[in-house]
Amino acid sequence: MSRWLLVQLATYNLRELSEDVLKGLYEMLVDPKDRHDLGEYYTPDWLAAKIVERCLGEKPEFSVLDPACGSGTFLYQAIRFKKDRLGQTSKTLKHIEENVVGMDIHPLAVIVAKTTYLLGLGDLRAKRGKAIRIPVYMADSVRPPEEKVRKKRQQGQGDLDALSPLYGVPLDGDWAEFPEDLAVKGELYDHAIELCAQYAHSMETVALPSERELANFVRRSEPSLEQNSIWLGSLYGLFKLLRHRIRDRKDTIWAFVLKNVFKPLLMKQRFDVVMGNPPWLSYHYVERGSYQEFLKQQITKHYQLLTGRPELLTHMELGTLFFLRSVDLYLHDGGKIGFVLPKSIFMADQHHGLRESTHTAPLRLTEVWDLEGVRPLFNVPAAVAFGERFTDQTQWPLPGVILSGELSGKNIPLNEAEHELAERETEYWLSIKGTHSYFCEKKEKPVTQGSPYGEEFAEGAAMFPRSFWFVETQRTSSLGLDPARPYVRSDPRAIEAAKDQYKDVCLEGNVEAEFLYKTLLSTDLVPFGHLPFRTVILPIVWKHDQYSLLTAAEARKQGYLGLAGWLEKCDELWKAKRAEKAGRHDIYEWLDYRKKLTIQRRKCYTVVYPASATYLCSAVIRNPGSQPPQARFVDESMLYFYDTDVSEEAYYLAAILNSGSLDGELKPLQSKGNFGPRHIHKKIWALAIPAYDQRTELHKQVASLGAECSNLAKGILESLPHASRGGSLGRLRSLLRQRLHSQIAEIDSLVSGIL
Repeated sequence: MSRWLLVQLATYNLRELSEDVLKGLYEMLVDPKDRHDLGEYYTPDWLAAKIVERCLGEKPEFSVLDPACGSGTFLYQAIRFKKDRLGQTSKTLKHIEENVVGMDIHPLAVIVAKTTYLLGLGDLRAKRGKAIRIPVYMADSVRPPEEKVRKKRQQGQGDLDALSPLYGVPLDGDWAEFPEDLAVKGELYDHAIELCAQYAHSMETVALPSERELANFVRRSEPSLEQNSIWLGSLYGLFKLLRHRIRDRKDTIWAFVLKNVFKPLLMKQRFDVVMGNPPWLSYHYVERGSYQEFLKQQITKHYQLLTGRPELLTHMELGTLFFLRSVDLYLHDGGKIGFVLPKSIFMADQHHGLRESTHTAPLRLTEVWDLEGVRPLFNVPAAVAFGERFTDQTQWPLPGVILSGELSGKNIPLNEAEHELAERETEYWLSIKGTHSYFCEKKEKPVTQGSPYGEEFAEGAAMFPRSFWFVETQRTSSLGLDPARPYVRSDPRAIEAAKDQYKDVCLEGNVEAEFLYKTLLSTDLVPFGHLPFRTVILPIVWKHDQYSLLTAAEARKQGYLGLAGWLEKCDELWKAKRAEKAGRHDIYEWLDYRKKLTIQRRKCYTVVYPASATYLCSAVIRNPGSQPPQARFVDESMLYFYDTDVSEEAYYLAAILNSGSLDGELKPLQSKGNFGPRHIHKKIWALAIPAYDQRTELHKQVASLGAECSNLAKGILESLPHASRGGSLGRLRSLLRQRLHSQIAEIDSLVSGIL
């Protein structure tokens, strides 16, 4: 790899280098899946340079840390800025070595960032006669080592004992322990690790030496290591672990890892500026269960970002935690931070605590930039958030900048970008609607009373993996279908959309008809209607006015052999393929997570709307009690639902949820993705949508129009060729709105009056 990297670098004129050329090289080397798992979005040079200028403009001598440096773009731009402002001198070189620091968790990122660092220094390297130290480290900046226990240590050769914090570091299934006062010694600690690794290699084939023999070895190079009994004991334990791995031919980069892992402890609250582009990965994409638990504790307990809103945890982007934690760990009082973040910080519910400063971090926002109008940039709308380490809360209005325009290239220099982009200064106010908030350019009156339906609508059950539960009925002979025990097979659509580990799952067999239900995904929903229902196998029975789950064993005991066989196959596959974070749950707990399946209660009418969509839409599902078992509806997690026995209330809600008036009110609350506005969830109920009142003429008119549109939509869908119904969802939704234009316009007028 190193030789290949050098060959690639040889094609560049390093003396005339003007931008971070290694960014593209890094993208080529790192697997796309790894980049997604790390939440990486690469920052173009112009944006990094603009943030550097904003953070260092008044004080170019400020110290800088990028805690998730990737290929080193921000380090490169910070070095260039300092060279330009401080001069091309040996003093500047020494200053940069001590004050421009990077960290990243990916080993390849560290290698590339170090190379980028050297390229940024350019001719400044000639100012040093000896080797240059490159302060870029492979370390987890958001989770530095934590103190595990305190042990007594001997102070020098004296008899005094003191308590020393002891830190534990996982080492390939084992545990290495180091006292804090050694770990923070910097070069001494690094030398100690090197000595341990050297001694382990030299003792690979001989009998295990004693701790005293190790002491004799280290005394020649670092006498102070021998004089502290706790230090020496920790080093002897590390030596044995490294020697064991060398003997098993498993020694790879452990010495390198250990030399880096404590670097975050050396950097606590020592920087003037933290800047960068942290991971944009959502919490639910983190596969490691133990790391997920750490993040959960930080988000919900330590920083209290989601107090009282546990349902939002899965949507939390790690960039926000990086933002708070970097301020907390690495900035000194009054220090500044500038991070590229998803624009969801402007309006997404999971960032409410950041906007309203209800978290516990010593951070106040000082400015935000809106980058949504810049093309090309990232795959999702972006922003930049600036802040300072202060205990004071954010002051309103918050200064802002809106950037927009078409760039001639993604990675162009700042001077070119400034000519091609429009820049508008503005101010943002925090607009509050119930438990929701968003940045708004005008000051709005808070809405403290939302809709009573906010407590009534619920999210459906997460039927994952879908290839376990979503099925198609099959004809097994010329005799047709057995209505009591139909032959079913995993739905091909579910297999196609499955995660990689489940793409080879295709189950089939006879299952009792009473366990076949119908459901819809959000992509099946259109204004006032829906595409054909999907069939699902669900191990539930109606008992004592509620659903109860059946396990495979219980199904077999009750004579449901088809269901039992199906569940046994699912259970076996689940145990073999489930991700680490799902390891704490069996298939039944996962299917009924937070009781979202068994808590459902069906009435005559079910109103549904999508959890996420560019434009809000809704439909009414009728649930007459005379339907056969396989026609029963169970709501899936991509839809929110509400049950009622009052038809007028159902159509009243459907009309409101399909109205452009409500959608317009919703837009400021929606975050945006690749294809425009997305998350809806319960945001709409922050608006003052009143409960249906049959005594109110306006409500009755809306309900009547809702029923009319529902009947018309059903006829339109039935008249369309099957191919048209299975085409583009966006076009189909637009078609329904066009056909129902006059009725929807009347609904919009009435709903405006209601809102």
